[in-house]
Parts: sequence; C-alpha cells; structure tokens
Amino acid sequence: MTSPGPALIPEANVLAIEGRLVATTTEPWLTLAPHPALQPGHLVEFTYRTSFWDEPVRPVFRFLGPAEDWHDRIAPGAVAGSATFIARIPRGTTAIAVSPTCRTGRFDFEITGIRRVSFAAELLRSVRQKPRRARSAVLTRLIGWHDESDVNLVWASASTPFARYGHWRKQRGRDLDLRSIDAPRCDWATAVEIRIFVDGESAERGELAATIDTLQAQVFPRWRLDVVAMSDLGALSDDPRVRRIDPRQAAACVGECGPRTFVGAATPAARFPPYALAAIAEAAARRPEVRILYGDEELRGEGGRLVPVLKPGWSPLLEAGRPYLGTAAFVRGDIFAGWTDDERLAFVTHASVPPTAAAWFADHEVASLRRILLSRAGSWPRHERKETSSTAPITRLPDNPSAMIVIPTRDKARLLGRCIESIFEKTVFANFSIVIIDNDSVEPETQRLLAHFRGDRNVTVLRCPGPFNYSALCNAAAARRKCDVLVFLNNDTEVIAEDWLGRLVAASLLPDVGAVGGLLLYPNGRIQHAGVVLGMGNAAGHFGAGAPETAPGWFSRNEVAHEVRAVTGACLAVARRKFMHVGGFDALHFPVELGDIDLCLRLAEKGWRTRLDPQVRLVHAESASRGGATFRRLHVYAEQRRRLHARWLHALRDDPYFHPGLSLYDHEPALA
Repeated sequence: MTSPGPALIPEANVLAIEGRLVATTTEPWLTLAPHPALQPGHLVEFTYRTSFWDEPVRPVFRFLGPAEDWHDRIAPGAVAGSATFIARIPRGTTAIAVSPTCRTGRFDFEITGIRRVSFAAELLRSVRQKPRRARSAVLTRLIGWHDESDVNLVWASASTPFARYGHWRKQRGRDLDLRSIDAPRCDWATAVEIRIFVDGESAERGELAATIDTLQAQVFPRWRLDVVAMSDLGALSDDPRVRRIDPRQAAACVGECGPRTFVGAATPAARFPPYALAAIAEAAARRPEVRILYGDEELRGEGGRLVPVLKPGWSPLLEAGRPYLGTAAFVRGDIFAGWTDDERLAFVTHASVPPTAAAWFADHEVASLRRILLSRAGSWPRHERKETSSTAPITRLPDNPSAMIVIPTRDKARLLGRCIESIFEKTVFANFSIVIIDNDSVEPETQRLLAHFRGDRNVTVLRCPGPFNYSALCNAAAARRKCDVLVFLNNDTEVIAEDWLGRLVAASLLPDVGAVGGLLLYPNGRIQHAGVVLGMGNAAGHFGAGAPETAPGWFSRNEVAHEVRAVTGACLAVARRKFMHVGGFDALHFPVELGDIDLCLRLAEKGWRTRLDPQVRLVHAESASRGGATFRRLHVYAEQRRRLHARWLHALRDDPYFHPGLSLYDHEPALA
C-alpha cells in the first residue's frame, strides 16, 4: 500500500524563497521528515516528481547513520515527470536526505508516495527478465551475503526493456500541474517565439491536422507553424499562427528569424506533448547562451508501438560521425544568417540540423532538454559504415612524438609475454618504449622473462616492491622517464589493431583532449569496454559490455570516436605533461580501484575531455592478474567507492553522455 510521501525540510545549500526552493550550490540537500514506512532494514519504494521546467538530473538519496556514516544511492531522473526508486534502508540509519538536483537556482521536487516492498515480490518481478541475476540474488542471500544479494536484486529489477516503454511511460508520465509544481518560471507572454516548419508537399491533410491539433494544445502560446507547400492546402486551420509558405521562399523565411526566435522543423504528423514548447521557452530563458536546444523523441511503429529515442548530451565528435540530434532540435534564429540556402532548405525538408552546421557550436551553446519533445512515425536512421575523420587510418604524426607504454605486473609470465609480443608484432607506430613495473614477482618463469627483456633497449624493468598499489606503480614509471605520451596498459591485454598506438598518441596530443581509451574485447570476442558510464552500479561501469564485437552500440558509438566521461586504466593514454599537471593517479585514495575514473575527472576539471576511439582495439582478459570481480565481496573496495562518491558525487549522478532516463543497472540500453 502506497502512502503519501514525507515533508522535505531544507537541510544544506537550499533557500526557501516565497515558498519556492532555490539551490545555492550544485549539491543541495533536503531532509525527509519521519515517516512510518522508513524503517531501517526494509525495502522501500519512493515515488517522486519534478517540474517539467527543471533539467531531469538523477536525485541522490543519502542514508545517514551513527558516527557520520552514510550511504548514497543514485536514483533515476524523472524524465517523464515522475519516477520511482527502490532501496533498502541500511540498518542503523538515523536520517534520510535527498539531493534533488545538481544545478543552482530554483527547482521543484516532491516525494509523492512511499511503500514497503518485499524481497520476494521484487525477485518474482525480475526473474523472467534477468534470471541469472535473480538466481544470484537468492544464492548470495542463502549464504548470508545480504549486501551482495541486494546488489544482485537491483541489477535484476532496476531496468525496464524498451519493448515495455508504453507501460513504463504510463506509470511515470503525469499531467501538467500549472498551479503548483509546473507553474511558469518566466513570463510566457514575452518569452521567445517558437517557429516550426513542416514540409507539406508530401503530407496528407490528416497528418498536418494532427500536428496542428497538438500545437494548439500547447500550454505555451507563442508559437507559429509554417507549412512549406507549392499548392494551396485549403483551410487547414483558422488559427492565425498557422500559414502556408512557398518552398521557394522557405530559405529566406528561415533566414529572417532573429535571436528571439527558436526554429524547429518537424515531419508531418509530428505530435508534441502539451509541455514541449514551454520546456523549450523555459530552457531558453534559463540559459540565454544556448543556440541549439534538442530533446528526445518517440517513434511510432506498426500497430502504434512506441519506441523512445533518449539521446546523449552534446557530443560533437559523435554528431560529426553519426548525427543524432534528429528532428527534435530547435535553433536560435540569428544563427541562420551564417548558413547557406542549401543548409536552410535541408533543415526544413529533412527536419534535422545539417551536421556541417552543428559542428560550428561550442559545448555551452548546445543543450539537451532530456525530455520527449515530439513523437513521429518512422524509425531511427541506421548509419552506413563509412570512413570519417575519426575512423581514417593514422598515417603520419608531425614532430615524431614519443610514447612510453607502462605495464604493471606481478608474475603471470604467460600473459605479460603475450602482451609485449603483440605490441612488437602488431604496432606500426615506431617511436615507443616499454616500462615493465615489477611488483614482487617470484615465479621462476617470470624472472626468466624479465631477465630476457633487460637485454632489449626498448624495454625497461622497474622494480617496485610492496603491497600492490596500481596508482603508485604507474606514477613511479611516469616520473622515471620523459616522453610525450604515457600509455598505461594492463599485462593481460593483447594488441589487435596495428594503428592502435598511433591513434592513441595523436588524440592524446590534441589541445582539448585528456585521457584516451579504446574498445577492449574479451577473449571470446565480445565487448568488455567501450567507455565508462558514471553512476553505473552506483559507481561506474562498462556500458555495452557483453555485446558482439560488430554491434554498433547505442547511437552507433562503437563505430566512431566520441566523448565519454572516463575510460578504463586497462588501456589509457594521456599526454605526460597533462598527467603530471594534475598530479598523476591518486595513490593515496585510489590505490587499486577507480583511480582511472578519478584521473579522467581531474583532467576534465582542467578542460581536457576524455575520448573513446573504437578503432583502437585490444583483447583484455579482465582482471586475470588479480582474479575476477565476480567473487569479491563488496567490502573489499568499499572505501575507494566511498571516496569516489565523496569527491565526485556531482559527476556520478549526471554523466552528460548518458541519459538520466536510462537504467544504471543494465549493460544494454534499458529504461530506469
């Protein structure tokens, strides 16, 4: 049984101004008032809603215990208006807080319901969807590993397949509440105008009528529809905001739009939810520097089946290689002055921003609303594989930069030998050296292998005894010898692509790039790493793992270079000067786990973004040197996960390249 949610009390970094909440920093906290359902040890489902005018970032629930102990859980973003989240309240919890947003300024957030749920009910709900995870949840509970059991239960139950999107949307969607949580933030009477062009030449009259009906149902009044058609379409509507224009005038009409107009192009029969245009206007008022606003889409297939298109945040490399802005993109009118007539016409007739035009914009000028702005008939385009600037072979690098490959190891001579052998066999980039960091190897076979390499002028063996500290080992090698680019490589990797090193070096030396990684494969040929998603599994994880090597990936990201928030340290390249500038790996706080994530985020703080190049391909027998992660207890690296949350909570909850409506507990795209 669901009961009303508790009151929320401003706790930290929140002001209550005239009944409205205002975040003064990017980490505001509200405390939940006592509630009978919030008992330690119980599984509880929270239902909450946010305003349609807020950016739907993931809220964080914090369970506070004695002696300043705390546990954070990252919840789904309310992209459809509301969301649900299930968590077990840790034993010893004395208070519960929530951070609803990581943006400063006004926000609206309400917990609308709370109910207890049983372990058995959640298990039954998930057993058909993920039987292996459900079985693991049972087995770990039977042997007394309750925390591990709960984690397996979350992985089994906290996602919904795209095939059930209609049900998911019905549960989480809600009507507008203009008197309360959705009250206008800006003055809609004087806000920007939204002008929409539709190619009416091939449209049926009923399709255009459907588009007009949804526009007339908008709560935002300042819109205009231009139907581009040669012939008279008759009395489509008596609404003065709807008019027909001649195709020969379309380019000029687009070009005449000014800075107070946002222009979109829609396909016939596009349907806009009632909040869509208001969300655009509110975002334009909140972020006046933005020049392109884009949102998500619903595709209507056969039988009326809906498929969501939940897009990544702005990724210039991905847009250049595999355009994804789609039809739900709105451009500030003054920038059309810099477009050619062909680009303007392409925008109108194809209902999308030409990639040549989109490439002009800086990061702060493009924003994703991360909400469904329209639904339309059709399917998402499948891009043909073609050579782009990010897939072309690296033939020559200027100035002959040097690379140093750093390989920490402890015994495992067979793995290490094959790794180095593959480097010398496959690598066409010549100006490199290898540093093997020996961390207390004792096996005779390893000693013979290391002795063999001491006679190679391109290989150095650096002995670093003591407890295994991956970060300290890598830092020691980086400090020992100067080079242009450092390439950190696990000893259980094997080179596949001949130009792997040249690509890593070339990207690492770009002025705006920090860490660079590649696509890593399991020995069976399936994908192990195609970039890291922050927040996955409540920390960070490899989204797309387990897919076939040929799988294009989410928005074809396995085919072209693109921005990510982090890459794995199993294959990570970075310019040495940038690495030293941020102090290298944090050997104190992240000796074994998550140091790669921390490094990528510290580089990003300096303006150096992380890049994933899927043309860089290696085999990775994951954790072969240390043992697989499957049989580790959660407490083994719990402190390092805790430190990651303490330092990077704002980043973990809001990976800009991963949609907040997607599940953080599925390696394939699924709904949260």
